Amino acid sequence: MRSSSDIREKRTRQRPHSSYSSSDIYRDVPATTGVPLRCQYCAGQAFRRSTLRASDFIQLVFMRYPVRCLRCSQRQMVSFTVAGISLSSSVKPQRPASTRTNPPSQ
Repeated sequence: MRSSSDIREKRTRQRPHSSYSSSDIYRDVPATTGVPLRCQYCAGQAFRRSTLRASDFIQLVFMRYPVRCLRCSQRQMVSFTVAGISLSSSVKPQRPASTRTNPPSQ
């Protein structure tokens, strides 16, 4: 029969649960600033929640919510935490005025 000290010793010898080694992957980032959230298509860091589609309800089960990057307008799924700090879906970004001129009529 195993004693409790044998079980405790075995637990301490187990590998860590993380797939990363003991070195921290964010060691160059100060803890006070955190890791910036970035768009997976561009370097944009500002998002707004996107309107839900029927196909999104499966992702909601996995606690993922659709957002749009305000820089490139690409739609992507992120965690509820990121979606919670994003702008509301009712906020639409202002597009710059068109600089196109009408061709002269003949």
